[in-house]
Amino acid sequence: MNRAAAICLCVSLSLSRPLNAQDSAPTDIERSEQNANDEWARALWLSLPLSRASDAEVTAQFLLALKLADSKAPIYVSMGDAAAQLAYRQSVEDAFDSVQEEFASELRSELEQKLPPINLEDEEQVKAALKESLENSYSVLARNDATLDAIGKLVDASDNATSASVAYYLAAVAEDSNYLPAWFKLTKFSEGDAFDEFAQHFREDDPDNALPHYMIAGEHVRRNELDAALEATKAGNTKPNCRWYPAEFPAKFDLRYPQSEFLEQYEAVGEPMTAASLLSWRKRLEDLSAHEDPLHRSLRMTSSELVERAKVLRRNGRLRDSVDTLEAVRRMGYHLITVEPQDGLIMVTGLDVASSSYGLLREAYSDLEADAKITALDASQERLNVFRTEFSKALADGRPTEEDVKLILLGEKNVVEEERIRLRQALVDSGIIEADDASD
Repeated sequence: MNRAAAICLCVSLSLSRPLNAQDSAPTDIERSEQNANDEWARALWLSLPLSRASDAEVTAQFLLALKLADSKAPIYVSMGDAAAQLAYRQSVEDAFDSVQEEFASELRSELEQKLPPINLEDEEQVKAALKESLENSYSVLARNDATLDAIGKLVDASDNATSASVAYYLAAVAEDSNYLPAWFKLTKFSEGDAFDEFAQHFREDDPDNALPHYMIAGEHVRRNELDAALEATKAGNTKPNCRWYPAEFPAKFDLRYPQSEFLEQYEAVGEPMTAASLLSWRKRLEDLSAHEDPLHRSLRMTSSELVERAKVLRRNGRLRDSVDTLEAVRRMGYHLITVEPQDGLIMVTGLDVASSSYGLLREAYSDLEADAKITALDASQERLNVFRTEFSKALADGRPTEEDVKLILLGEKNVVEEERIRLRQALVDSGIIEADDASD
Protein backbone atom coordinates (compact mmCIF):
# COMPACT_ATOMS: atom_id res chain seq x y z
CA MET A 1 0.00 0.00 0.00
CA ASN A 2 1.35 3.46 -0.82
CA ARG A 3 1.09 6.37 1.58
CA ALA A 4 -1.45 8.27 -0.54
CA ALA A 5 -3.83 5.32 -0.48
CA ALA A 6 -3.33 4.95 3.26
CA ILE A 7 -4.17 8.63 3.86
CA CYS A 8 -7.35 8.24 1.81
CA LEU A 9 -8.30 5.16 3.82
CA CYS A 10 -7.75 6.85 7.18
CA VAL A 11 -9.72 9.93 6.16
CA SER A 12 -12.57 7.83 4.74
CA LEU A 13 -12.70 5.83 7.97
CA SER A 14 -13.02 9.05 9.94
CA LEU A 15 -15.91 10.09 7.71
CA SER A 16 -17.70 6.76 7.71
CA ARG A 17 -17.67 5.89 11.43
CA PRO A 18 -19.09 8.05 14.22
CA LEU A 19 -16.72 9.32 16.88
CA ASN A 20 -16.17 6.86 19.73
CA ALA A 21 -18.21 4.16 17.99
CA GLN A 22 -18.07 0.85 19.84
CA ASP A 23 -18.86 -2.07 17.56
CA SER A 24 -19.35 -5.48 19.07
CA ALA A 25 -20.96 -8.70 18.01
CA PRO A 26 -20.90 -12.15 19.55
CA THR A 27 -18.72 -14.60 17.65
CA ASP A 28 -20.62 -17.75 18.64
CA ILE A 29 -22.49 -19.42 15.79
CA GLU A 30 -24.97 -22.19 16.39
CA ARG A 31 -23.94 -25.39 14.71
CA SER A 32 -24.85 -29.04 14.79
CA GLU A 33 -22.28 -31.85 14.83
CA GLN A 34 -18.74 -31.00 13.85
CA ASN A 35 -17.72 -31.56 10.25
CA ALA A 36 -15.08 -29.98 8.06
CA ASN A 37 -17.41 -27.84 5.93
CA ASP A 38 -19.26 -26.45 8.95
CA GLU A 39 -16.04 -25.53 10.70
CA TRP A 40 -14.53 -24.08 7.53
CA ALA A 41 -17.61 -21.93 6.98
CA ARG A 42 -17.52 -20.82 10.60
CA ALA A 43 -13.86 -19.81 10.21
CA LEU A 44 -14.74 -17.78 7.12
CA TRP A 45 -17.52 -16.01 9.01
CA LEU A 46 -15.24 -15.24 11.95
CA SER A 47 -12.63 -13.79 9.57
CA LEU A 48 -15.11 -11.15 8.38
CA PRO A 49 -14.99 -7.74 10.13
CA LEU A 50 -18.71 -8.15 10.82
CA SER A 51 -18.00 -10.90 13.37
CA ARG A 52 -15.50 -8.85 15.42
CA ALA A 53 -13.62 -12.08 16.25
CA SER A 54 -10.02 -11.96 17.46
CA ASP A 55 -7.07 -13.25 15.45
CA ALA A 56 -6.71 -16.14 17.90
CA GLU A 57 -10.34 -17.18 17.49
CA VAL A 58 -10.09 -17.14 13.70
CA THR A 59 -6.84 -19.09 13.61
CA ALA A 60 -8.12 -21.70 16.06
CA GLN A 61 -11.26 -22.15 13.99
CA PHE A 62 -9.32 -22.66 10.77
CA LEU A 63 -7.07 -25.21 12.52
CA LEU A 64 -10.14 -27.14 13.64
CA ALA A 65 -11.45 -27.16 10.06
CA LEU A 66 -8.07 -28.42 8.83
CA LYS A 67 -8.05 -31.20 11.42
CA LEU A 68 -11.41 -32.47 10.18
CA ALA A 69 -10.86 -31.98 6.43
CA ASP A 70 -9.72 -34.60 3.94
CA SER A 71 -8.92 -31.96 1.31
CA LYS A 72 -6.89 -29.30 3.10
CA ALA A 73 -5.51 -27.16 0.26
CA PRO A 74 -8.67 -25.01 -0.20
CA ILE A 75 -8.77 -24.30 3.54
CA TYR A 76 -5.12 -23.25 3.56
CA VAL A 77 -5.86 -20.78 0.74
CA SER A 78 -8.78 -19.42 2.80
CA MET A 79 -6.39 -19.05 5.74
CA GLY A 80 -3.98 -17.13 3.53
CA ASP A 81 -6.70 -14.76 2.42
CA ALA A 82 -7.90 -14.32 6.00
CA ALA A 83 -4.38 -13.82 7.38
CA ALA A 84 -3.88 -10.75 5.21
CA GLN A 85 -7.22 -9.31 6.24
CA LEU A 86 -6.72 -9.98 9.95
CA ALA A 87 -3.21 -8.54 10.12
CA TYR A 88 -4.35 -5.54 8.15
CA ARG A 89 -7.64 -5.11 10.02
CA GLN A 90 -5.97 -4.54 13.39
CA SER A 91 -3.61 -1.98 11.89
CA VAL A 92 -6.57 -0.18 10.33
CA GLU A 93 -8.35 -0.10 13.70
CA ASP A 94 -5.23 1.30 15.39
CA ALA A 95 -4.77 3.88 12.64
CA PHE A 96 -8.43 4.83 12.85
CA ASP A 97 -8.28 5.33 16.61
CA SER A 98 -5.24 7.56 16.27
CA VAL A 99 -6.68 9.57 13.38
CA GLN A 100 -10.08 9.84 15.07
CA GLU A 101 -8.58 11.26 18.26
CA GLU A 102 -6.49 13.80 16.35
CA PHE A 103 -9.44 14.80 14.18
CA ALA A 104 -11.78 15.26 17.14
CA SER A 105 -9.25 17.47 18.90
CA GLU A 106 -8.60 19.56 15.79
CA LEU A 107 -12.30 19.93 15.02
CA ARG A 108 -13.07 21.10 18.58
CA SER A 109 -10.33 23.71 18.27
CA GLU A 110 -11.66 24.91 14.93
CA LEU A 111 -15.24 25.15 16.18
CA GLU A 112 -14.19 27.07 19.28
CA GLN A 113 -12.65 29.68 17.00
CA LYS A 114 -15.38 29.77 14.36
CA LEU A 115 -18.67 29.56 16.23
CA PRO A 116 -18.52 32.22 18.98
CA PRO A 117 -18.32 35.26 16.64
CA ILE A 118 -21.27 34.21 14.45
CA ASN A 119 -25.01 34.36 14.90
CA LEU A 120 -26.01 30.78 15.79
CA GLU A 121 -29.58 31.50 14.69
CA ASP A 122 -28.37 32.20 11.15
CA GLU A 123 -28.47 28.76 9.52
CA GLU A 124 -26.31 29.76 6.55
CA GLN A 125 -23.57 31.21 8.79
CA VAL A 126 -23.53 28.06 10.92
CA LYS A 127 -23.34 25.82 7.84
CA ALA A 128 -20.48 27.85 6.38
CA ALA A 129 -18.57 27.75 9.70
CA LEU A 130 -19.03 24.00 10.04
CA LYS A 131 -17.95 23.40 6.45
CA GLU A 132 -14.81 25.48 6.86
CA SER A 133 -14.01 23.80 10.19
CA LEU A 134 -14.33 20.33 8.69
CA GLU A 135 -12.17 21.22 5.70
CA ASN A 136 -9.48 22.79 7.87
CA SER A 137 -9.52 19.84 10.29
CA TYR A 138 -9.00 17.30 7.53
CA SER A 139 -6.27 19.45 5.98
CA VAL A 140 -4.39 19.55 9.28
CA LEU A 141 -5.09 15.84 9.82
CA ALA A 142 -3.30 14.86 6.61
CA ARG A 143 -0.12 16.65 7.75
CA ASN A 144 -0.25 15.68 11.43
CA ASP A 145 2.78 13.73 12.75
CA ALA A 146 0.61 11.26 14.67
CA THR A 147 -1.46 10.62 11.57
CA LEU A 148 1.61 10.08 9.41
CA ASP A 149 3.02 7.69 12.00
CA ALA A 150 -0.23 5.69 11.99
CA ILE A 151 -0.16 5.60 8.20
CA GLY A 152 3.44 4.37 8.22
CA LYS A 153 2.42 1.47 10.44
CA LEU A 154 -0.49 0.80 8.11
CA VAL A 155 1.86 0.59 5.13
CA ASP A 156 4.15 -1.82 7.00
CA ALA A 157 1.19 -3.95 8.07
CA SER A 158 0.11 -4.31 4.45
CA ASP A 159 3.53 -5.78 3.57
CA ASN A 160 3.53 -8.06 6.63
CA ALA A 161 0.04 -9.29 5.81
CA THR A 162 1.19 -10.44 2.38
CA SER A 163 4.08 -12.38 3.91
CA ALA A 164 1.71 -14.13 6.31
CA SER A 165 -0.57 -15.11 3.45
CA VAL A 166 2.21 -16.60 1.33
CA ALA A 167 3.07 -19.07 4.11
CA TYR A 168 -0.46 -20.50 3.98
CA TYR A 169 -0.50 -20.63 0.18
CA LEU A 170 2.74 -22.62 0.34
CA ALA A 171 1.10 -25.01 2.78
CA ALA A 172 -1.72 -25.46 0.25
CA VAL A 173 0.62 -26.56 -2.55
CA ALA A 174 2.48 -28.78 -0.09
CA GLU A 175 -0.85 -30.56 0.46
CA ASP A 176 -1.78 -30.60 -3.22
CA SER A 177 0.92 -29.68 -5.74
CA ASN A 178 -1.70 -29.39 -8.51
CA TYR A 179 -3.98 -26.95 -6.68
CA LEU A 180 -4.13 -24.06 -9.15
CA PRO A 181 -5.80 -21.43 -6.90
CA ALA A 182 -2.75 -21.61 -4.62
CA TRP A 183 -0.25 -21.31 -7.48
CA PHE A 184 -2.23 -18.33 -8.79
CA LYS A 185 -2.05 -16.61 -5.38
CA LEU A 186 1.64 -17.39 -4.92
CA THR A 187 2.46 -15.96 -8.35
CA LYS A 188 0.33 -12.91 -7.68
CA PHE A 189 1.96 -11.99 -4.37
CA SER A 190 5.64 -12.81 -5.02
CA GLU A 191 8.65 -11.20 -6.67
CA GLY A 192 12.19 -12.14 -7.67
CA ASP A 193 13.38 -15.75 -7.56
CA ALA A 194 10.27 -16.89 -5.71
CA PHE A 195 8.11 -15.42 -8.48
CA ASP A 196 10.07 -17.31 -11.12
CA GLU A 197 9.49 -20.62 -9.36
CA PHE A 198 5.80 -20.06 -8.65
CA ALA A 199 5.04 -18.64 -12.11
CA GLN A 200 6.69 -21.63 -13.77
CA HIS A 201 4.47 -24.01 -11.81
CA PHE A 202 1.37 -21.95 -12.59
CA ARG A 203 2.18 -21.76 -16.32
CA GLU A 204 3.05 -25.45 -16.67
CA ASP A 205 0.09 -26.71 -14.64
CA ASP A 206 -2.37 -24.49 -16.56
CA PRO A 207 -0.98 -24.60 -20.13
CA ASP A 208 -4.07 -23.18 -21.89
CA ASN A 209 -4.29 -20.13 -19.65
CA ALA A 210 -3.02 -16.72 -20.80
CA LEU A 211 -2.93 -15.17 -17.32
CA PRO A 212 0.34 -16.70 -16.02
CA HIS A 213 2.07 -15.39 -19.16
CA TYR A 214 0.70 -11.89 -18.56
CA MET A 215 1.87 -12.07 -14.95
CA ILE A 216 5.32 -13.13 -16.16
CA ALA A 217 5.30 -10.16 -18.56
CA GLY A 218 4.66 -7.88 -15.60
CA GLU A 219 7.66 -9.27 -13.73
CA HIS A 220 9.84 -8.70 -16.81
CA VAL A 221 8.65 -5.09 -16.91
CA ARG A 222 9.60 -4.65 -13.25
CA ARG A 223 13.07 -5.89 -14.20
CA ASN A 224 13.17 -3.54 -17.21
CA GLU A 225 13.30 -6.52 -19.60
CA LEU A 226 10.88 -5.15 -22.18
CA ASP A 227 11.78 -7.55 -25.00
CA ALA A 228 11.04 -10.49 -22.72
CA ALA A 229 7.85 -8.76 -21.51
CA LEU A 230 6.64 -8.47 -25.11
CA GLU A 231 7.38 -12.13 -25.82
CA ALA A 232 5.52 -13.23 -22.68
CA THR A 233 2.55 -11.05 -23.69
CA LYS A 234 2.50 -12.58 -27.16
CA ALA A 235 2.69 -16.07 -25.64
CA GLY A 236 -0.35 -15.27 -23.51
CA ASN A 237 -2.24 -13.98 -26.54
CA THR A 238 -1.94 -17.40 -28.21
CA LYS A 239 -3.69 -19.21 -25.37
CA PRO A 240 -7.36 -20.15 -25.77
CA ASN A 241 -8.39 -19.05 -22.26
CA CYS A 242 -7.75 -16.30 -19.75
CA ARG A 243 -8.64 -17.61 -16.31
CA TRP A 244 -8.22 -16.47 -12.72
CA TYR A 245 -8.95 -18.45 -9.56
CA PRO A 246 -11.23 -17.08 -6.87
CA ALA A 247 -10.97 -18.69 -3.45
CA GLU A 248 -13.14 -21.76 -2.94
CA PHE A 249 -15.96 -21.87 -0.41
CA PRO A 250 -17.71 -24.84 1.20
CA ALA A 251 -20.80 -25.49 -0.91
CA LYS A 252 -22.96 -26.88 1.90
CA PHE A 253 -22.83 -26.41 5.64
CA ASP A 254 -25.16 -26.15 8.60
CA LEU A 255 -24.65 -22.89 10.50
CA ARG A 256 -26.98 -20.22 11.83
CA TYR A 257 -26.37 -16.53 12.39
CA PRO A 258 -25.46 -15.46 15.95
CA GLN A 259 -27.05 -12.75 18.04
CA SER A 260 -25.98 -9.22 17.10
CA GLU A 261 -27.61 -5.81 16.72
CA PHE A 262 -26.68 -5.66 13.04
CA LEU A 263 -28.25 -9.03 12.26
CA GLU A 264 -31.34 -8.21 14.33
CA GLN A 265 -32.01 -5.24 12.04
CA TYR A 266 -32.50 -7.65 9.15
CA GLU A 267 -34.24 -10.43 11.09
CA ALA A 268 -31.34 -12.76 10.34
CA VAL A 269 -30.49 -13.95 13.89
CA GLY A 270 -30.89 -17.72 14.06
CA GLU A 271 -31.46 -18.03 10.30
CA PRO A 272 -29.35 -20.45 8.23
CA MET A 273 -26.15 -19.01 6.81
CA THR A 274 -25.47 -19.80 3.14
CA ALA A 275 -22.47 -20.03 0.83
CA ALA A 276 -23.98 -17.22 -1.26
CA SER A 277 -24.07 -14.86 1.73
CA LEU A 278 -20.49 -15.67 2.76
CA LEU A 279 -19.32 -15.19 -0.81
CA SER A 280 -21.12 -11.85 -1.06
CA TRP A 281 -19.50 -10.44 2.09
CA ARG A 282 -16.08 -11.67 0.98
CA LYS A 283 -16.53 -10.03 -2.43
CA ARG A 284 -17.37 -6.76 -0.70
CA LEU A 285 -14.09 -6.91 1.24
CA GLU A 286 -12.09 -7.67 -1.90
CA ASP A 287 -13.67 -4.76 -3.77
CA LEU A 288 -12.76 -2.34 -0.97
CA SER A 289 -9.07 -3.29 -1.25
CA ALA A 290 -8.98 -3.61 -5.05
CA HIS A 291 -6.79 -0.53 -5.50
CA GLU A 292 -3.97 -2.46 -3.83
CA ASP A 293 -4.32 -5.65 -5.92
CA PRO A 294 -0.86 -6.42 -7.41
CA LEU A 295 -2.36 -8.24 -10.41
CA HIS A 296 -4.22 -5.19 -11.70
CA ARG A 297 -1.19 -2.96 -11.11
CA SER A 298 1.04 -5.41 -12.99
CA LEU A 299 -1.29 -5.68 -15.99
CA ARG A 300 -1.62 -1.91 -16.30
CA MET A 301 2.13 -1.39 -15.87
CA THR A 302 2.84 -3.91 -18.66
CA SER A 303 0.43 -2.13 -20.99
CA SER A 304 1.84 1.31 -20.20
CA GLU A 305 5.48 0.32 -20.64
CA LEU A 306 4.90 -1.56 -23.88
CA VAL A 307 2.94 1.35 -25.35
CA GLU A 308 5.83 3.67 -24.43
CA ARG A 309 8.20 1.18 -26.07
CA ALA A 310 6.10 1.30 -29.23
CA LYS A 311 6.39 5.11 -29.29
CA VAL A 312 10.19 4.88 -29.09
CA LEU A 313 10.30 2.27 -31.85
CA ARG A 314 8.25 4.50 -34.11
CA ARG A 315 10.46 7.52 -33.45
CA ASN A 316 13.46 5.36 -34.34
CA GLY A 317 11.95 4.43 -37.69
CA ARG A 318 10.89 0.91 -36.69
CA LEU A 319 7.23 1.35 -37.56
CA ARG A 320 6.40 -2.33 -38.09
CA ASP A 321 7.99 -3.28 -34.76
CA SER A 322 5.94 -0.52 -33.16
CA VAL A 323 2.77 -1.92 -34.72
CA ASP A 324 3.69 -5.43 -33.56
CA THR A 325 3.98 -4.18 -29.96
CA LEU A 326 0.74 -2.20 -30.05
CA GLU A 327 -1.18 -5.13 -31.51
CA ALA A 328 0.13 -7.38 -28.74
CA VAL A 329 -1.09 -4.92 -26.09
CA ARG A 330 -4.51 -4.66 -27.70
CA ARG A 331 -4.92 -8.45 -27.92
CA MET A 332 -3.95 -8.77 -24.27
CA GLY A 333 -6.65 -6.27 -23.36
CA TYR A 334 -9.30 -8.17 -25.30
CA HIS A 335 -8.23 -11.42 -23.65
CA LEU A 336 -8.60 -9.84 -20.20
CA ILE A 337 -12.06 -8.52 -21.06
CA THR A 338 -13.22 -12.08 -21.73
CA VAL A 339 -11.65 -13.47 -18.53
CA GLU A 340 -13.27 -16.45 -16.82
CA PRO A 341 -14.96 -16.35 -14.43
CA GLN A 342 -16.15 -12.82 -15.15
CA ASP A 343 -14.59 -10.29 -12.79
CA GLY A 344 -15.35 -6.59 -13.04
CA LEU A 345 -11.91 -5.45 -11.90
CA ILE A 346 -9.99 -7.60 -14.38
CA MET A 347 -12.43 -6.75 -17.16
CA VAL A 348 -12.16 -2.98 -16.68
CA THR A 349 -8.37 -3.37 -16.60
CA GLY A 350 -8.61 -5.22 -19.93
CA LEU A 351 -10.86 -2.51 -21.32
CA ASP A 352 -8.34 0.21 -20.46
CA VAL A 353 -5.42 -1.89 -21.74
CA ALA A 354 -7.13 -2.60 -25.08
CA SER A 355 -8.08 1.05 -25.54
CA SER A 356 -4.62 2.38 -24.64
CA SER A 357 -3.10 1.42 -27.99
CA TYR A 358 -6.01 2.50 -30.23
CA GLY A 359 -4.89 5.99 -31.25
CA LEU A 360 -1.26 5.07 -31.86
CA LEU A 361 -2.21 1.92 -33.75
CA ARG A 362 -4.61 3.82 -35.99
CA GLU A 363 -1.92 6.37 -36.85
CA ALA A 364 0.53 3.59 -37.65
CA TYR A 365 -1.96 1.80 -39.90
CA SER A 366 -2.57 5.11 -41.66
CA ASP A 367 1.18 5.54 -42.28
CA LEU A 368 1.26 2.01 -43.69
CA GLU A 369 -1.86 2.76 -45.81
CA ALA A 370 -3.52 -0.31 -44.30
CA ASP A 371 -7.11 0.81 -44.91
CA ALA A 372 -8.66 -2.58 -44.19
CA LYS A 373 -6.90 -2.71 -40.82
CA ILE A 374 -8.12 0.79 -39.97
CA THR A 375 -11.70 -0.24 -40.71
CA ALA A 376 -11.39 -3.37 -38.55
CA LEU A 377 -9.70 -1.40 -35.77
CA ASP A 378 -12.43 1.26 -35.73
CA ALA A 379 -15.11 -1.43 -35.59
CA SER A 380 -13.42 -3.17 -32.67
CA GLN A 381 -13.01 0.13 -30.83
CA GLU A 382 -16.71 0.86 -31.29
CA ARG A 383 -17.46 -2.51 -29.66
CA LEU A 384 -15.22 -1.52 -26.77
CA ASN A 385 -17.04 1.80 -26.42
CA VAL A 386 -20.39 0.02 -26.33
CA PHE A 387 -19.01 -2.47 -23.82
CA ARG A 388 -17.77 0.34 -21.56
CA THR A 389 -21.31 1.71 -21.43
CA GLU A 390 -22.88 -1.71 -20.86
CA PHE A 391 -20.22 -2.60 -18.30
CA SER A 392 -20.90 0.54 -16.26
CA LYS A 393 -24.62 -0.16 -16.39
CA ALA A 394 -24.09 -3.78 -15.28
CA LEU A 395 -22.16 -2.65 -12.21
CA ALA A 396 -24.58 0.15 -11.38
CA ASP A 397 -27.57 -2.20 -11.61
CA GLY A 398 -25.89 -4.50 -9.11
CA ARG A 399 -25.35 -2.03 -6.29
CA PRO A 400 -27.18 -3.54 -3.29
CA THR A 401 -29.96 -1.49 -1.77
CA GLU A 402 -30.88 -1.46 1.92
CA GLU A 403 -33.62 -3.95 1.09
CA ASP A 404 -31.10 -6.25 -0.57
CA VAL A 405 -29.01 -6.66 2.60
CA LYS A 406 -31.55 -9.00 4.19
CA LEU A 407 -31.81 -11.03 0.98
CA ILE A 408 -28.02 -11.32 0.86
CA LEU A 409 -27.83 -12.42 4.50
CA LEU A 410 -30.46 -15.09 3.92
CA GLY A 411 -28.80 -16.32 0.74
CA GLU A 412 -31.75 -15.29 -1.41
CA LYS A 413 -29.57 -12.90 -3.42
CA ASN A 414 -26.18 -14.02 -4.77
CA VAL A 415 -24.55 -10.73 -5.73
CA VAL A 416 -21.45 -12.42 -7.14
CA GLU A 417 -23.27 -14.73 -9.54
CA GLU A 418 -25.76 -12.02 -10.53
CA GLU A 419 -22.88 -9.66 -11.36
CA ARG A 420 -21.23 -12.31 -13.53
CA ILE A 421 -24.47 -12.86 -15.43
CA ARG A 422 -24.81 -9.12 -16.10
CA LEU A 423 -21.17 -8.86 -17.19
CA ARG A 424 -21.56 -11.82 -19.58
CA GLN A 425 -24.61 -10.12 -21.06
CA ALA A 426 -22.64 -6.87 -21.47
CA LEU A 427 -20.09 -8.80 -23.53
CA VAL A 428 -22.88 -10.17 -25.73
CA ASP A 429 -24.66 -6.82 -26.12
CA SER A 430 -21.43 -5.15 -27.23
CA GLY A 431 -20.68 -7.87 -29.78
CA ILE A 432 -17.43 -8.94 -28.12
CA ILE A 433 -18.67 -12.50 -27.67
CA GLU A 434 -21.53 -14.47 -29.22
CA ALA A 435 -24.60 -15.36 -27.19
CA ASP A 436 -23.68 -19.06 -27.40
CA ASP A 437 -20.31 -18.32 -25.80
CA ALA A 438 -22.01 -16.55 -22.88
CA SER A 439 -24.11 -19.59 -22.07
CA ASP A 440 -21.17 -22.02 -21.92
